[in-house]
Amino acid sequence: MANVLELNYGSAAELNSLTTPGGLDYVLAFDTSANAYRGFDGTTSGGRYLEFGRLPMIQTGGAYSYQQADRNKLVVRSNSGSAMADTLPAPGTVYATWSVTISNIDVSAAITLTPASGLIDGVASVPIAAGVTITYVTDGTNYYRATTRVAATTGVLVYQGTWNAATNAPTIVSGTGTRGNYYVVATAGTTTIDGVSTWNVGDWLVFDGSKWDKVDGVASEVLSINGRTGAVSILSADVTGALGYVPAPVASPNFTGIPTAPTAAASTNTMQLATTAFVLGQASTSTPSMAGTAAIGSSPFYARADHVHASDTTRLQVANNLSDLANVVTARTNLGAGAASGLATLDSSGRLTTSQIPVSLVGAVVYQGTWNAATNTPTLSSGVGTKGNYYVVATAGTTSLDGEAVWNVGDWAIFNGTVWNKVDGVASEVLSFNGRVGAVSLTTADVTAALGYTPLNKAGDTMSGSIGLASNNLNNIGSFNSAFGYINDAQSQTAFLIYQESQPLFQVGNVGDAAIGMWTFNSGSGFGSRLHFGKSHSSTYGTQAMVTATETIGSLNFGASDGYNFVEAANMSVGIDAAPTAGTSPTSPGAMPGYIKFYTHNSSAISVLGLYIDSSQNIKVGPSTTQIADSLGNLYSSYNASVTAAGMTQGTATALTKALNIVSGGAGGVVLQAPLPGIIKVTIVNYSGAAINVYPPSGSQINQLGANNSYNLPNATVMILCCLESGRWIGGKLS
Repeated sequence: MANVLELNYGSAAELNSLTTPGGLDYVLAFDTSANAYRGFDGTTSGGRYLEFGRLPMIQTGGAYSYQQADRNKLVVRSNSGSAMADTLPAPGTVYATWSVTISNIDVSAAITLTPASGLIDGVASVPIAAGVTITYVTDGTNYYRATTRVAATTGVLVYQGTWNAATNAPTIVSGTGTRGNYYVVATAGTTTIDGVSTWNVGDWLVFDGSKWDKVDGVASEVLSINGRTGAVSILSADVTGALGYVPAPVASPNFTGIPTAPTAAASTNTMQLATTAFVLGQASTSTPSMAGTAAIGSSPFYARADHVHASDTTRLQVANNLSDLANVVTARTNLGAGAASGLATLDSSGRLTTSQIPVSLVGAVVYQGTWNAATNTPTLSSGVGTKGNYYVVATAGTTSLDGEAVWNVGDWAIFNGTVWNKVDGVASEVLSFNGRVGAVSLTTADVTAALGYTPLNKAGDTMSGSIGLASNNLNNIGSFNSAFGYINDAQSQTAFLIYQESQPLFQVGNVGDAAIGMWTFNSGSGFGSRLHFGKSHSSTYGTQAMVTATETIGSLNFGASDGYNFVEAANMSVGIDAAPTAGTSPTSPGAMPGYIKFYTHNSSAISVLGLYIDSSQNIKVGPSTTQIADSLGNLYSSYNASVTAAGMTQGTATALTKALNIVSGGAGGVVLQAPLPGIIKVTIVNYSGAAINVYPPSGSQINQLGANNSYNLPNATVMILCCLESGRWIGGKLS
């Protein structure tokens, strides 16, 4: 046995210089350049390396590119659950038998492995799932999984697992595969693979290098049907050929000749066919009953056409014409003679008695009770009743009954045999109106005659003379609008004008200015004139309901004519911007947090928010509601916390657009914006990691550096600049 001594470790170049000391045959060392244990064979002329083992090389991160030096290594990959994309070297740049073993120990993420050129297992890229270890080897042109390459070169069959031929899982593509790979069908199906679409459980699917072949796994398969193969469907000719005749259909078969069938037992009650013998056997052989209680019967036997019933001596005989009644008096009583709903009887003279003559024929008035003319209770119908019947109205109403629709308490409703008539029972009824009777309608003449003048029609009449308002009280006088008309002052051309103490209180002008003027004469310290806008969340007039946190209370809108319409130019809107609190009584109001927004219309006729004051007294501007001040009077500056310096000239430097600019990266310079002189102040904080150039706007200068020259701002410094006059900026860095 050779002697082995663990001597040293070093790079491949260092190990090349080793010689076996003391006549030892082998030296064991660790090759630091290959990350593997090596054996140096001193028994061979010139020496040679032997590979005893290798240590895993751990690589983390999202990507790793394998090198020639990774040959035969075990590379352990992980990336804390994030996907990884690794690259194998181009096959022509490494040894022809170069291989690497890759172990994915990540908790969940997969590796996408792609060669720099060529294919891997016949495709551009392959995945390596978490927890999987695979060895790949190159043949100088492409990469193959180690076991796959053996099968491809030797023709060995390599089992790949089971296959579902119904869903094509795992997915198999015609003409694509690795020679020798095969699957066993676990679920039968009709997926078409290289022209084959019939797969049974147990069949094999084998790739021969160019296409997939089927190896039948079931010995008892049907090879053909009546000379046909493939997906065979049964035909009518198959059936008639097998039977030797054409079978009749189940639905409505048409028999010919004299078909026979088994005769069912007597009284059989099923879906079995009945033969003529069964039908004749169901004729009754019993004598018919003479008398008894009527009944449907339950016998399955039928009566013969010539059967005869025996005479029933317990019944009256037709030929005797009731002369065979046992008791005539009792029979008359049973017939109801002289009784209600029975037969009328005659007196000794052969006439009807008075009690049996209908009231309708006699004409007597018969009281039926009271009637509610409002609800028609009891129900009376026009043209329906008994002659002489009448009701007395107990509740007045307007039920229409044969043309009468006005009923007062005490009136009678009496039926005359054809219709209902009304008999007035109240002496205080209106007998006529302005000389008219019947259904009288009020006319204009009735009104003017009663008033002594013609009343004003607010929809079209023009008032004349003086219009007085009691006690100068304008409350609840209604609204003045075009439908009301207008007051025309020929001198002032005022469409509508209200004066108080010789001052216009409300004025809308046709010519000249329109104005709303309010004046308060008050020597105290209270409020002056006020204009109120209010809103309740209720849709019922006069009902108070608390508004929500997003409702608009009201707005003032300003517009001008475009030649056809008054078009809005700007408006002020007031609303609620936080949840209000409810009041507890008319004298204990709640809290109503409000806001004011000012809008203007741009040249595209779009309303744009300009100024916004919220309920916390914060002031914001612009559509994005950038805050510029708070309730304490603090002013806010615009800022950009992530400016990237760029460009080495004034024209290519990054433009600064905010009052506070924090340069957090990049290299080169920044350029100031062109402001209004004496107004803007710009602060620049340089945290880019290197000095940057600060350029003035084109044509301007910073301090005394001259036009367009830059100021060099060191890293980790702050610079404040002010534009004092056009083209001149003054400032410097803070120490």
